[in-house]
Amino acid sequence: MSLDEAKTTDIIKKVDGLEFVIEKDLDEQFPAIEVDYRKNMFSKGFAITLKGNSGGCGN
Repeated sequence: MSLDEAKTTDIIKKVDGLEFVIEKDLDEQFPAIEVDYRKNMFSKGFAITLKGNSGGCGN
């Protein structure tokens, strides 16, 4: 995940007031992408879970 400007090969999805720029090909492979912020005693940061036609990757 990074900050980026939308390109012609991207789509923009708005969720809870936030805009996500996603490559069209990636969105077709993984129609459900979950972004969560996690914080525990040892670390903190964003976790991305891919759910879709991956055949097991990121489930």
